[in-house]
Amino acid sequence: QYWFLTNGSIATRAILLNILSNVRAILIRATHQPKMITTRIAKVSLTVLSDTDVGLGRASETENCTCPLGYEGTSCEKCSAGFKRTENGTCGPCFCYGHAVTCDFSGNGACIDCQHNTTGYHCDRCKPGFYGNATNGSPQACQSCPCPLTVASNRFSPTCFLATDGKPTCSNCANEYEGRNCERCAPGYTGNPNTPGGSCVDISLYCNCDMRGSLNYSCSPTTRQCFCKDNVEGIRCDRCKSGTFDLQATHSDGCLKCFCNGRANACSSAPYNRGNVSNNFCHFILLQNDINNFIFGNDQETYLGNQDGQYFSVNVSSNSLKFTRYMPDFNGTMYYWYLPNLFRGNKVVTAYGGQLRYAISYTDANNNANETSVSGPDVEIKGSGIILQYFDGRQQILAANSRHAFSIALTEKNWNLESTGDAATRDEVLLALADIEYIRIRAKYNQNWLTTSIFGIEMDNGFVGNSNRPSAHDVEVCSCSTGYIGTSCTECDAGYTLKDSSLRVRSECISCRCNGHSATCDTVVGTCTGCHFSTTGDHCEFCALGYYGNATVGTIDDCKPCPCPLNITSNRFSDTCTASNSGAINCTNCQPGYTGLDCGE
Repeated sequence: QYWFLTNGSIATRAILLNILSNVRAILIRATHQPKMITTRIAKVSLTVLSDTDVGLGRASETENCTCPLGYEGTSCEKCSAGFKRTENGTCGPCFCYGHAVTCDFSGNGACIDCQHNTTGYHCDRCKPGFYGNATNGSPQACQSCPCPLTVASNRFSPTCFLATDGKPTCSNCANEYEGRNCERCAPGYTGNPNTPGGSCVDISLYCNCDMRGSLNYSCSPTTRQCFCKDNVEGIRCDRCKSGTFDLQATHSDGCLKCFCNGRANACSSAPYNRGNVSNNFCHFILLQNDINNFIFGNDQETYLGNQDGQYFSVNVSSNSLKFTRYMPDFNGTMYYWYLPNLFRGNKVVTAYGGQLRYAISYTDANNNANETSVSGPDVEIKGSGIILQYFDGRQQILAANSRHAFSIALTEKNWNLESTGDAATRDEVLLALADIEYIRIRAKYNQNWLTTSIFGIEMDNGFVGNSNRPSAHDVEVCSCSTGYIGTSCTECDAGYTLKDSSLRVRSECISCRCNGHSATCDTVVGTCTGCHFSTTGDHCEFCALGYYGNATVGTIDDCKPCPCPLNITSNRFSDTCTASNSGAINCTNCQPGYTGLDCGE
């Protein structure tokens, strides 16, 4: 009597119970007149059923029905599990082919939680990875795809289907597999996918060859031994052979042979990073014999200019040095920039593998017209009796009035021997770098030149530290034999000296020749330092002043104090003496007031 339908008719008890069985919303009027400013609601409550007495009396108007099959609720207003609401409002069985026990009872009938590897609105399809006819109602209707096996480790297709012949066909084999059931390895792969846990892998991964040391990442199909480059060994070609180091893909033989100046058989990569040595020309002074500065000269090492730097100018902003003396010649004489002491000596042996960078420019009298070229190497390095020549490969005539940049790898690539024209070997390049006498850079490109300039010279080198710089991994550190030190054993250790100083780094190192009276000497010329036991001389071969004897015998008693007449300091009145064959002592420089053979009178 209190509730009405939207058409104005009174809601019956049946209608009211149906609505209360599935309440979507309860709306309470908030607008009571057109010009309302505010509205408020409070103390909203709804009385519902409770299994316990809460003091509000019994709910005697509420029915509790005995529902037929398919219905539940106090008024049988719900479909029970396994049933759904039909179009005419009744509850009918769920249509799930026996693969689910519940469905959406509200009316659409979608099956909930399909079992037996089924899926779909009515559990009417097999899940991906399974095949069969889900509509036959059997718990075994959907079987695992045999691709080629049914175990998870050997299913190499996520889907399959029943073909017209009634057999399963895998429909999406992974790239490594082929065949109706993914039972074979595809080209480029190897393995056995038909055994539990087996699979197909890339041949290169199967071989697991180290890309740095193997020839083509392939291996023997029976032993899995990879095919190695010449200086590499190991089943994976992942180790340098004895006497080599620095396994890199860029090395044609995989590893570089140890140079070690012939003084060691083992080496490793130095813990160095690339830096560079450079010259900024700020303190240029041309002194013909000053090796600390740039020199301009010809190929006969005849130097030009004078002490005050005439004919030269420095441009600090462009970091360049210009030679301005015009000397027209038509005999093909080649002129060079000779780099200063910073780029010489043994300190650049770690430059191997780095770069020499510079730029040149020149002006000519004919402004590029009718040029007569002058042939020759772009760079020469002389060291250890070896002359290395680098030819850039560009046209011999580089255009005037333009800057031309060069970046030259300090490896055997593109370097030739001046003596034969043959390609230089790694050992020859390292030997030259170990004791650089000069580096000279070509300054003349045609016979009509007026001025020539050189810019921004840099040479990479290896330095300890600065890990942000590229690694100098191709610089060796050798396990030098006794008597030798240096990254490549190019120097004599303390207590040793060059046997022939004229050979420099090529010379053998021998023990210091100090007649047993000193353990140290100059490592180049062999002059002994700190002679002991009253000896003196370059090789401690003489007795010191005030002593006599034969210092070359090699004992601590070789030299004895002169007894003039006594051997104590207070009574030695001659600073020199000699011993005759008979052993008699003759004091040879008695002080004034003393005389006699022993200054004892």
